[in-house]
Amino acid sequence: MKKLCSLVIALYFLFSIASRGVLAGAGSGDFRLPTADYRLALSAGVCLTVNAETTQEKTATEQTKTTNQEKTDTQELKTTSQEKKTAIKLEDYVGRYEADPTAVENFILDVFVEKDELWIKPSHSPKRKLTAKGNDSFVFTDMELVHKFNRDAKGLVQSMTIEGNAASGGRSVTAKKMVLPAPSVKGNTTFRLRGHAGARVVAVAGSFNDWNQSQVLCAKESAEWVCRIDLAPGKYTYKFIIDGDWILDPDNANSESDERGFENSVVVVQ
Repeated sequence: MKKLCSLVIALYFLFSIASRGVLAGAGSGDFRLPTADYRLALSAGVCLTVNAETTQEKTATEQTKTTNQEKTDTQELKTTSQEKKTAIKLEDYVGRYEADPTAVENFILDVFVEKDELWIKPSHSPKRKLTAKGNDSFVFTDMELVHKFNRDAKGLVQSMTIEGNAASGGRSVTAKKMVLPAPSVKGNTTFRLRGHAGARVVAVAGSFNDWNQSQVLCAKESAEWVCRIDLAPGKYTYKFIIDGDWILDPDNANSESDERGFENSVVVVQ
């Protein structure tokens, strides 16, 4: 810009020296070259005009950049908001569901979010990914088995219905969403399970609580899962349940079979 202004001023001075006052017009009559003062003012005006136009262009460019940035920021906010809504929606389904005991004995289903995807882990079975099919409805990625989550009047998920298909003889099963108790950490009898760092719910169940797998939960203590309960003197059979999978106590060699042929660990409280 400084070079452009200097060039305009130099050209006016050259015209002034060459003409000494008058130049012949080309087909438009004679005209008188402005005086030196006027030429300087005019040249300055040209520079000011160019500067003003450039300033306006810069301002317009900056405004455009600002507007574009605002649009980008707004889009990012919308995207973030949408992502949060999606995450919150998936979290609505998370929890432990207990199947109708008249249909399936002591059967639970754990629903959880892993890597922004919804998964379900039934008792005694591997976890399976759920894919959205409709409003509050999901299916296995490899099987058309509909899991419909049911909400109450407040919009809270209260249960899940596994709709019947040909494999189930057309019979549907409804599982109620449970409210799990806090881990049991006080009592005269301690149960310890090493490992299983990635487990979501670890519990102990046995003859002392009618084999309820969602009643006595363990807490994570260092590298162990530990629970403590008060038991009267006597012999009890039990098992650990890790995310719905039942196992014997690996650190207790004492076990026995029950009337149905299931092997259970044994503890004797003195």
